[in-house]
Amino acid sequence: MGAIGKYLDFLWNSFQYDITVFSHGWLYYWLLIPAIGYAAFFVLKWVFLTVPLWMPFAILVRLFNPPVPNCRNCAYRTILDTEPGLEEGEYVPENDDEPKVQAVTEPDNDTDSKSST
Repeated sequence: MGAIGKYLDFLWNSFQYDITVFSHGWLYYWLLIPAIGYAAFFVLKWVFLTVPLWMPFAILVRLFNPPVPNCRNCAYRTILDTEPGLEEGEYVPENDDEPKVQAVTEPDNDTDSKSST
């Protein structure tokens, strides 16, 4: 049996153990607190155990879909794309002829706009 077969066997045995734990009745007493705790542990455990299965795909997706260099108005921005001196929500024009404009925000409701008589 090769390394892949042993790894899949280990995953299957781990999954069977987790299902056995979830089938215990005491896990569902006391407002499901133990069940919620084990479910959180279960998710973290399986993310870690299946890293050899999903990590190559994540790396390939990242390699073939890199961020656009110097993307100023993209929704997907990296730390390298940010310009010093820009505030949150500030618009940066595509060409240098347009002026920089602050993002539109709602007016403050703190001041009373009604005239007092």
